[in-house]
Formats: sequence, structure tokens, C-alpha cells
Amino acid sequence: MQQYVYKTGVRVIIHNQSIVSFPDEDGFDVPAGKQTNVAISRTIINRLPEPFSNCIDELTESVAQKNDVLKEMFDQKQTNKIKMYQQNYCLKICQQNYFIRMCGCFSYALKSLNLSTITLNGCYEQTELDCIESADVQFANSDEINICYSKCPQACHETKFEYKMSQAAFPTRSYASQLNSSNISGIDYFQAFLQKKSTYAGPTYEIVRQTGLMLNLFYESRSIASINEWEAFSFQSLISSIGGNMGLFTGASILSLIELVEYFISLLTLLFFKPHSQPQQQKQQKQQKEK
Repeated sequence: MQQYVYKTGVRVIIHNQSIVSFPDEDGFDVPAGKQTNVAISRTIINRLPEPFSNCIDELTESVAQKNDVLKEMFDQKQTNKIKMYQQNYCLKICQQNYFIRMCGCFSYALKSLNLSTITLNGCYEQTELDCIESADVQFANSDEINICYSKCPQACHETKFEYKMSQAAFPTRSYASQLNSSNISGIDYFQAFLQKKSTYAGPTYEIVRQTGLMLNLFYESRSIASINEWEAFSFQSLISSIGGNMGLFTGASILSLIELVEYFISLLTLLFFKPHSQPQQQKQQKQQKEK
């Protein structure tokens, strides 16, 4: 059977090892016949959990009770299929559930989610594939995607990778001739692979240019950017600010507060103890009149 390939190269994804990657959306292509240099920079984001935001710090049993999608992720974490909460993974589960509701089968494009609740077959007939394609468009243009975002908030801790790329033609004719030399033991496996597939003695310049590439990955700098959320106003700062404003605008101080407390104590003393002293005073007045 004749096959048609519309591009040559490799797909490179730079991500943290604790998350699940999606090659269709993440990463970049490294084409054949090019030397690609990738400078990587890393940013760590730390968000404040509730009550400051609705981000998820860790997949726990209490978090799993919020909705069905988080419950599915918690079950997968219990079976070591995933290591931590990931918003993109959560959105994919929500999208797969939408496909199942609309088409009665799951999308093979999202089969890597390995949902434990799926008992249906995958969509492989033409009518089912057309349904998946239509449902995908509806999902992106309806309120369903907003519902999924409400079910899948951001993670409290994330590591994001950014990169800068530069490319040059690879290889030169002189370097290709070195690759074709038997003295270069590092590419013996490459020569053996080509020789098994063809009858020529070794790879020509055009073959190397069409099938070979070079990829250089390195950190742009040794520093790591960190974005952290902090309380804008702590409880101690609030009390301090209230005391400062009261002192500024009303002249209040700790001494005046003590005097105010003393006043209330004196008032309560008069209210509760004055009625008991009235009968004694009336008795003394009556004895004076009799005399």
C-alpha cells in the first residue's frame, strides 16, 4: 500500500516529567535537513489556594467530590496513571465526556486519557467520525467549553517552559561525506539502517539532507523565573491599618480604649449594684424620721 507523508522530521515536546503531554497541541516540529537550536527558559508559577482563588493545590478526595471530571482524575491518580492535577488533562477528559454524550462513542484522538469510566467502543465508522468532527466544532463554539473551564480550574503550582529557536541548513557537503565515512562509529547504525533499505553503498548528500537533522537543546540562562502570589493584606496588616487610621482621624489610642472599657465596667456596676443599695438608704431615712 502506498503511503503519503507530508513532512519529515521529529516532534519535540518540552514539559515537566510529572504532567501528561499532548503532541498535537504542545511542542514544535524539528524539520529534516536543518540544524535546530532551542534555548529553553523555565518559569515556576505558585498561586494561592482557597479562599484567595479556586486553583487546585492537590488532587484529594475532598477535591474529587466537586464534579465528575475531578473524580475521574482522582481515580486515575489512585491507580498511578497520572501523578498530579493538570488543567489541560482535565479539559481533555471533559471534552471526551462531551463526545461520548453526543456521539455514543469515544474519540481515538483522546484515547490516551485512558478513562476508567469508558465502556463504549471507539468512533471508527464514517458516520461516527463525522459526528466527532461536528461535536468538536460545537464544543469550541458553545458554552460547553466554559462549563469545562469551570470544572477544571488552574493548578496552584505550574512549571512552564518557553523557548527560542534558530535554524541553519544541515549538513554541509563536507560534513555529509564525513557521515558517510566508516571511521565515524557514531553513525554506523544509521548507515546500517540505510543499507538494509536500499542497495547503494552509503548515504549520499541528498539522502542525508532529506533524512538527517541536528537538534541542540540548552538553557538560555542558569536563572529560573518564579511568579508567586502573596496576600495583598494580611490580618496583622489589617489590624495595624485600622489602629493607625483611628489614631490619625479620631485621636484614638490604646489608652483611650482602656478608658472606654473602664467606662463600660463602671456603667455596668451602677446598673447592677444600685438597686441593691436603695432599700438600705430608704431604711436609714425612715429611722431618722422616727427619731
